[in-house]
Amino acid sequence: MVGEYKNREKEPWSEGDEWWIVEAFKSTAAKKRYSPVVDLFNLQTPIYRYENVEVYNDNIALEFPNDGRGPKYHFCIKADGEWVGWIDVKLFYSIRCYHDGQIGYMIDDEKNRNRGYATKALLAIKPFLRQCGFKRILINTDVNNLPSRRVCEKIGAKLIETFDTPTWTGIYKQGQRLGCMHEWNIADETDQHDISHNNLRHVRINLDTDLDYILERHCRVNYECDTPWIRKLPYERYRADWFANAGQQEEFLSSLRESMEDARTIAEIIKTESGDTVGYLWVPFHAGTASFICWADVQDIYIEEAYRRTGVALYLMDYAEQSAKRNGAKVIRSGTGCENIKSQGLHQKLGYYQYRFEYEKVLQEDTQND
Repeated sequence: MVGEYKNREKEPWSEGDEWWIVEAFKSTAAKKRYSPVVDLFNLQTPIYRYENVEVYNDNIALEFPNDGRGPKYHFCIKADGEWVGWIDVKLFYSIRCYHDGQIGYMIDDEKNRNRGYATKALLAIKPFLRQCGFKRILINTDVNNLPSRRVCEKIGAKLIETFDTPTWTGIYKQGQRLGCMHEWNIADETDQHDISHNNLRHVRINLDTDLDYILERHCRVNYECDTPWIRKLPYERYRADWFANAGQQEEFLSSLRESMEDARTIAEIIKTESGDTVGYLWVPFHAGTASFICWADVQDIYIEEAYRRTGVALYLMDYAEQSAKRNGAKVIRSGTGCENIKSQGLHQKLGYYQYRFEYEKVLQEDTQND
């Protein structure tokens, strides 16, 4: 029950036993971005597997036009031989989907949580989602539901908005007041940039011409690695505060300038042959005296969105490691945030181990969002 007026849509639906006539407007561009293209009845639903997790289709809910709901698949999750939870997939897009998300998931029993089952189950059904015609999926989590947000990070979903939950949504009635909307790009790898790492150009940073770019990327790296308490702020607010603090910028630039006086330092912007910017890398060197070993420190590594999931991060980390070896470093170090699951996985894959723990205790109520 969707009527279009030029490039906008309006939807009526019922709520409970009574009709609510609600005109909820959104752009048709968003509908095109998030709608599947394959008919529900053309799909097969075999068992989907990822490592020790299996996902079974349990039932199909057909369309309910009177209350604004479209077709939905319900899957049950089996892990290590035990039924542990479920996944719902909505095969449509509407204003409700934008706020509720197109995928819902739950691990039922506390004993089965924090074991990676939800992450693996979502990765297992990627072929199903692609067969449905999805290229991007919306996933909503409560801003305070850190385990669910970590699941989104692990599967590669990107946070696109933190929003006040509308009062007319079901999730508002369930208690959510502030939501995080993630976009999960599930396009085939062939849809990503075809990039040859052998043809990438490493251009030494010029602080006269590259200053704005470097400051912005350093700020983004800082945000991704900051504490959960600080990251309650949306990035736009964090960025505004960071750039308003001239002392923070000067401290960073002073360290960068000083490190660039050492010929061993990697301070480079990475570009394609055609001149497109892929990312940036800053790796200073330390010590190397009679009293202490030489070591390299991956201070900043940033990959532009369009070039992620193409192996560039692996390539640059290996590039830093090989450069460190050539310049006599005995150790290479790299840090990340406790919630940056993707970065943690990258480090573990490359053989890094955690050598230090830092703890934080918040001593007062969070007023940063006031």
